Amino acid sequence: MQLSLTEADINDIEVGFADWVQEFERIYYQYNNTCLSVCTLPLHALLHIANDIRHMGPVWCYWAFPTERFCGSLLPAIKSQKHPYACLDHRVQDLSQLLQIKVIFGLTDDLDLSDRKAVMPSGVLQPGYTELLLVPPRTSSAFSVSLRKKVATYLCTNYELGTMKQAEQHVSRATSLEYGKMYLPVKAAIIHASELLQSAETSDRRDASFVQFKQVIRANNNQLSRLIKKTSYGQVLRFIALTLVPPFPIPDGSKTLHLVLTLIQPVLLIGQNTFSQPHYRTTSASIIVDVTPITDVVGRVRDSSGDWVLTLRTGAITKHNVPEPATVLHKVYNL
Repeated sequence: MQLSLTEADINDIEVGFADWVQEFERIYYQYNNTCLSVCTLPLHALLHIANDIRHMGPVWCYWAFPTERFCGSLLPAIKSQKHPYACLDHRVQDLSQLLQIKVIFGLTDDLDLSDRKAVMPSGVLQPGYTELLLVPPRTSSAFSVSLRKKVATYLCTNYELGTMKQAEQHVSRATSLEYGKMYLPVKAAIIHASELLQSAETSDRRDASFVQFKQVIRANNNQLSRLIKKTSYGQVLRFIALTLVPPFPIPDGSKTLHLVLTLIQPVLLIGQNTFSQPHYRTTSASIIVDVTPITDVVGRVRDSSGDWVLTLRTGAITKHNVPEPATVLHKVYNL
């Protein structure tokens, strides 16, 4: 960046831009009115740069591009919807301190953060679940009676564990840990278990406990072999890592069965809005399902009628994709 420019420098800039614009018009505009759209305002603005320098000095003194780039670098620092300005203040302070450390101690290259990559949160990888991580907080408290019955119902439905009473006995003898979060590396999304996370941790953030998941349900109560797969939505209440010794052989030859289950409260969809986004007003009773069918984190926005509108929100802000028609499965669904 030069602090000053000579008149000769300015004349070179003026002639250079004029020649470039004329060549551009010859190649792309071709003096044809049907191609006039290629002659944009930024193209014309190049012809005024030399005069701007004569009147106001070097362009770096007043052009807004560096400021806009700096403001853009601050946006990722806003992690709180309640206190955005505090986040910005901390970010500017951290950048200033880091810059001083680089200059004073000669650590410009060592502390270069320009190529940082997303850091995967530390968590626990469960056997058989390679596409997810269970992330603390973690608890090993005993199941409540209602939760034990829900887990036993799931095991009776999907595994050969005998009667409901026998399934409850297996659950009572099983080793279980509950986690507050689950990380999906494919989506780079962290899902929260609303009942295990303290309000102090979640009150200042968006609710990350609502998810999209796949359900297999009966198409007709009188036709047990006719099942359909549909897209559902609900709020995750708990993540449960369960290890038990089943009364049947396991395909991989091990003696223990490792499951990662979730207690989820499905929402009752009441239709779609004008933007083809599903919305709901109430929820149904909580159920136990395996975490594998969870496909994405879902955001919620309350509309003017009081309903909650659901939208996918992992990665960039996206418009909700309307699910394809349910696929009919003509055989009994086996896990």
